[in-house]
Amino acid sequence: MIFKLPSNPKAAFDVIAKISEKTGVYLFLDKNKKPIYVGKAINLKKRIKSHWQSSEERLFETAKFLKIKILDSEVAALIKESELIKKLHPKLNVVFRDDKQYFYLCFSRPEGTSWRTNKVFPKISILHRKKDFCLGPYTDGRSLKSSLSLVRKAFPFCSCKIPHLRRCLNSQIGLCFGFCCEKNHQATKKEIEKYRENIKKIKKIFSGKDKTLKKEIEKQIKQAVKTQDFENAQVLKLQLQGLEKVFSHKQYISETAANETPEKKFNPKELEKLTGVNSINRIEFYDSSQLQGSHCVGAMTVWHRVKRGSEGKSFDKTAWRLFKIKNEKAVDDLAMLKEVFERRLNHPEWQKPDLVIIDGGKNQLKTALAVFNPVKISARGGSAIGRGEKVIALMKNSKHQPEFLLIPDSQKTAKVVSLKSLSQPLKNFLEEFSAKTHGFAIRFHRKRRDKI
Repeated sequence: MIFKLPSNPKAAFDVIAKISEKTGVYLFLDKNKKPIYVGKAINLKKRIKSHWQSSEERLFETAKFLKIKILDSEVAALIKESELIKKLHPKLNVVFRDDKQYFYLCFSRPEGTSWRTNKVFPKISILHRKKDFCLGPYTDGRSLKSSLSLVRKAFPFCSCKIPHLRRCLNSQIGLCFGFCCEKNHQATKKEIEKYRENIKKIKKIFSGKDKTLKKEIEKQIKQAVKTQDFENAQVLKLQLQGLEKVFSHKQYISETAANETPEKKFNPKELEKLTGVNSINRIEFYDSSQLQGSHCVGAMTVWHRVKRGSEGKSFDKTAWRLFKIKNEKAVDDLAMLKEVFERRLNHPEWQKPDLVIIDGGKNQLKTALAVFNPVKISARGGSAIGRGEKVIALMKNSKHQPEFLLIPDSQKTAKVVSLKSLSQPLKNFLEEFSAKTHGFAIRFHRKRRDKI
């Protein structure tokens, strides 16, 4: 779609009014319809209007035409913008960057097949200068980073700088294979090929070859089913679904590109209906960390509405708390969590939670209920805190990924709810809450261990 711009830039308002508010790329063209500037936008009308209202109004003075191309998602727009800049070399793009450098998506070159270093597994970096094999340039580093994060959910890769003894957090939440960064793990040829295949697919995505990749994966699924390799077929099916999500869910990627996270799409009403809580304004999530009974720590993270009764909501890091386990006999998760819960109830000055979520299964839930549900009066005096807060548990599968919610329906029984049955925003929120809490606990645990 091409619009002719009026000779008087101030009269361009009528043209802007006709522009769609959808996501896409736009090109300012000279009198010969040669591109002089290329940009992308979540909202084309809003972005182009900002050019008109700002000091960049000279675009409207120089350009004679405006070309618009609507796309399905910001990932597609990000890639298309890069492709056009690389192909057309618009002369004003660099000028309007205010001397800021472009960004490149760089892939390190794999070195041999030795398991003793993780150089056998290519890494992905976002850099200002080209290094090894790079894609780009990209104008928006934040958008590139959020797009890569979304792609990583379907196509895991390693981001650990050096091999380590323990399984990394990313592997626990499905963003890394695990075998690529464990120091004492001897990677097999099959594992190396599996990892490098993912890297090839990511290269195709950011090269704008997503349709070709989609056909390749569909072909691989048929082949896997034909050979009765159903496990691989399922993995490929999830990749295909992830690929479709990347290039179709404009709303999600638009929010993450604006430096937001999935939790900001989460609607408390669904969780209120699920748990029976009338109004959720504050949620506390608990997890613990220890290594063979040493350096035991507990963590409490908090989510709350910015304004009571409003739709503004956020993870409130100012309210997050860490607990050094004082009881030397508390060497298992249950004893550690019990101490954390009891110490939390000794703080009536902290806002009372409407919902408590425990990382764990039936035993962890039982421990929490025993502490939170009876009336507890603070030893310091003050008001009762543990007055029957609603407590639920987020149970993980064998791969340490959140899979079920345990919601008590009596003193002895609990309803099991699969995360797959929840809306995607609520599922994303719970997974992110779990990952943030676990990471918070792990970092504190490592800090204690290293200090000692």
